[in-house]
Amino acid sequence: MALFFKVASCIDNIPWILYELHKRGTVITYRVWVFVGYIMYRMLRHEEAKVVETWPGVFRRVLSLGERILLLELNMRKGAKIQTHSHPNEQAGYVVRGKLKLRIGEKIYELSPGDAYIIPPNAEHEGEALEEVVVIEIFSPPHELLRKDLEEV
Repeated sequence: MALFFKVASCIDNIPWILYELHKRGTVITYRVWVFVGYIMYRMLRHEEAKVVETWPGVFRRVLSLGERILLLELNMRKGAKIQTHSHPNEQAGYVVRGKLKLRIGEKIYELSPGDAYIIPPNAEHEGEALEEVVVIEIFSPPHELLRKDLEEV
């Protein structure tokens, strides 16, 4: 059974913050929505984030959304592939665990824990997990497809 506590405030009749507390057993979790004009800011705890399989063996969790950035965690099984694609968003990533082969344009990189990368807007890219991989990625502006992951949580 979940307990809900909500606080809402308004500036010029526009809601700008809504805070919910959910109690599940002894764990207290929270969700935050902040509106500045009509821009939504949202943060989720890891266990609340929806897991979406983007490609076979490639799983994403969108964790936060701002006006100009979106942060997600990407988990890949060994051998899983990110298909060749491009998008108008700038994308930056940080390898937390595992080894990732990443092609950005014509360049190929083998990335290990602690390595970071940047993918310019509209650059064709693809990847392959050489081991189990965990990556943290940021998209700017927020990717519309990924933004929808938060709408269903």
